[in-house]
Amino acid sequence: MARNALCPLLLAAAAALAEPVPTLELNVDIHQWTATYPETNDFTRAATALGISNVALKAYADGSNLFAIACIETTLADAQATWLEQTNDVQLAPLANGDFGWDPKSTKKSMIPTIDSSSLNIRFSGNRILFAPPRYMEMALAHGQEERRSPMLSGMLDASPMATPLLALLDRFASSQTNQISLATISAMVRTARGAVASIRHYPSIAIEIDASEEGVRNMDLSLSFDSSETALVLQAFLATASRAWMNPSINDRQVKLLGLLDNAAFQSMERDGGSLHFNYRWAAADDKKMMGQVAAAIVGSLPFLPRDGEFPANGTQTIDPPVLLREAAINNEGIAEAIRGATFLDHQWDANINLAIDYLDLPNVDLVEGTISSVQLLAADGTDIAKKPRSGGFSYDNRQRRATITLNKDERNQDAATASFILDLAIPDGVQLFTLSEEQRFIDSGDGGICLVALSNSVVTLRSKGISLRDAKVYARNREGEYLASSGALWSDSSYRGEFNGLPASVVVAIPTSCQDVAVSFTNIVVGNGPLEMPQEPTSGIPARYTCAPTKSYTDPDLDEWATRSMTLSTNAGWRKDECQLQFPMEAGCAIDNVSMKSYLAGGDTFAFEGRSSGYSYSDTSINWSIPQTGPLRAAAALFGQMSATLWSGIGCYETELSTNFTPFVEGFELPAAAAEQNVVWVRTGPDGHVLEVRATDSTGRRLKPSNRQSSRNAQRGYHFWGQPAKATIVYASTNATLDIPFGIALKEGGMDAVPKARTQVESFEAFIAEIRGIEEMSRQFGDLLSASHYASNPQNEPVARIPLEVAHADPEGASVFGYEATPYKGYLFRRVPTTRTGRPDLSSHAWAGGSFDSCGYATSFLLAVPISSERPTILCQWDDVYVHYGTCPDPEAIDTSTWKMREDGWIEIW
Repeated sequence: MARNALCPLLLAAAAALAEPVPTLELNVDIHQWTATYPETNDFTRAATALGISNVALKAYADGSNLFAIACIETTLADAQATWLEQTNDVQLAPLANGDFGWDPKSTKKSMIPTIDSSSLNIRFSGNRILFAPPRYMEMALAHGQEERRSPMLSGMLDASPMATPLLALLDRFASSQTNQISLATISAMVRTARGAVASIRHYPSIAIEIDASEEGVRNMDLSLSFDSSETALVLQAFLATASRAWMNPSINDRQVKLLGLLDNAAFQSMERDGGSLHFNYRWAAADDKKMMGQVAAAIVGSLPFLPRDGEFPANGTQTIDPPVLLREAAINNEGIAEAIRGATFLDHQWDANINLAIDYLDLPNVDLVEGTISSVQLLAADGTDIAKKPRSGGFSYDNRQRRATITLNKDERNQDAATASFILDLAIPDGVQLFTLSEEQRFIDSGDGGICLVALSNSVVTLRSKGISLRDAKVYARNREGEYLASSGALWSDSSYRGEFNGLPASVVVAIPTSCQDVAVSFTNIVVGNGPLEMPQEPTSGIPARYTCAPTKSYTDPDLDEWATRSMTLSTNAGWRKDECQLQFPMEAGCAIDNVSMKSYLAGGDTFAFEGRSSGYSYSDTSINWSIPQTGPLRAAAALFGQMSATLWSGIGCYETELSTNFTPFVEGFELPAAAAEQNVVWVRTGPDGHVLEVRATDSTGRRLKPSNRQSSRNAQRGYHFWGQPAKATIVYASTNATLDIPFGIALKEGGMDAVPKARTQVESFEAFIAEIRGIEEMSRQFGDLLSASHYASNPQNEPVARIPLEVAHADPEGASVFGYEATPYKGYLFRRVPTTRTGRPDLSSHAWAGGSFDSCGYATSFLLAVPISSERPTILCQWDDVYVHYGTCPDPEAIDTSTWKMREDGWIEIW
């Protein structure tokens, strides 16, 4: 493996860059580097096997293109013979001009198709091997004959000339997109990237030289060269006087990262020479990796590619319960272990793992608790231990719900575990340091370091620290009302934190553990072999108590007039589902909606039927969303129009009531609604127009019980199941509702709405035809695969059934030979029923008609297919209440897979 490790790396480096204006120069004396490393090192072994003594690489910007040339010097008498034998990760194919072509045995498709990494030629010249594009091979030859010093490493990077070819590359990448909606998305990304790329024109060139004047010691000179001496002078003054600049919010993060050039144990001195700053370093060879990483982080980390806080959108407000943070906490090991064992339940056993849930982790400073799993044993029914080794599982914690998850991994996925034993090792903070920062108090001093609030804008909090690790901290944001905001994601390191919250932060609380106490909770032979622990369907005594701390939802009455003024929007970025986009209708948090439906149609293209579904939607605190496929008809259309309908509940009240076995009204002055408890179920009776939005319950100790998804109904009552015995209930009840029908229109092209009136007329006619087809499908189910039998079959009195009209029956070619008619289209369509399975004719039965008898299969295994005579019309498929259309070539009826995901994949569009 050693002989293969270096060559592909160098080839890839040469191929990845690409001008007669140098942008990168790199010279490495391999012998000096490998002298301090053992012969067992892969790099050393590869270099020795290939006889490499020196590597020189240059990259150039040539107009709007990038290219690179490389020269490898060897100690070999015949470099060509050795390399052709040793580099067996690639095939070097001879070319007519004496060069070799690079043909990897295994290639991967480039993420950016405009870069062709296979265009390098390889030439052997004495003891040198040259890599270059064919047109630049002579330049590579001259480069390989240059006289140069041979320090351990020397290099230069001048990013400025790379801006033009990088911008051209971005444009080529955008123009290579064939999908119009993808093109719009990629173009928006390119516009953002162009600003970052253009800014490198003003970035300094970097030069570096490392030598080994003493054995085991490195000396490095690092130079930053600017366009003007004034820039170098200003930066010199900043670096010399800003050792505590990290605590100053007015100094940006890129400037602070540059301080790492001086804040380094190997740093010796800084000097200025005109427009250049020189930094001198000295360190032991054993610290090579650490030292180079620190310098690289200081330089690369200052590049202006980082997003600004203001670029993040402000999220809708979502709050959590205030955390309980104790500066000092008493830890009762035995009591904690007993409580955790009592709150741990089997969640589910999957193919690869077993999940256990701790429904309510009630510990001191619980948000800062760390947990690991050890000593795992999973026994199958035959006593075999099927636990995965060495890593047996994991521990995770959801601070919003105060809920923890334990995952135990199985080694043999074809076996189920019957029992589990393991130890949960917890580190519980018994000492916590708390910091509060705001616009008025942006810095907290703590000896030689502290925490600085860098930014507090929109929904984002940015912190940095020195001497205090933010990696182990928990960061909370509060709004102006003092409510704690839910987090929607964060990135952090020892010295920085960047988090996004649901709402507008006004202050920040940082909690850092200062000491922890270890608590080991042992679990022995717990039963995990019965699948998920599910709630019984009927009220049952002895239901174990499980608790929840999930955030409670608030509700508000909607302003119906304001709702009617809202507009539907089309989002072309549906996340990872690149074959979909979304229709989005805005809504405010707290609205209770029901019976949501949407119909959408296309205008101005070859087709108009698109999407109209009463299901398939989702909604968040900010919008109602429908996923729609990015099909050819959508891209060709000029406009999208339709109607959104929804039932909105109002007259919302939140009522608390003590529970007993007798129904007790909870709205003063009314007998209904009323609630009662029966074992683990809260039963609610409602009025004829009312609706229960949510039921929450607490037990006799006042702790909130975990609800089940299971509900029951009996007479005019609905039962809400809980884990435990409810003593008090909080019922969110709405007394009235209103249904809104809100039309919408979205122009997909300029002037697209002009095509809507004509399309609307077509839609009205088409909807009437679809309603007729649904009626035909329903009336023809009894005789399965023979549609026309629904007209010709005889009843017990030997009279035709005549469920469908004669003209519809004669549009069925399948029945023509049975009933003796000539098939003729009905409204431009031929009809047939098609069994969904072709493995035979299930439920085959014989029926009588006026001319004798016929056989047909059962209706439960078939669908109705309407095939158009004209290619301008869609094929229509109707199965029970679902209706699909397909534009283009009519699908083969024998091969239609009616599973939902396969129909979408095959181009069917659900319209009903």
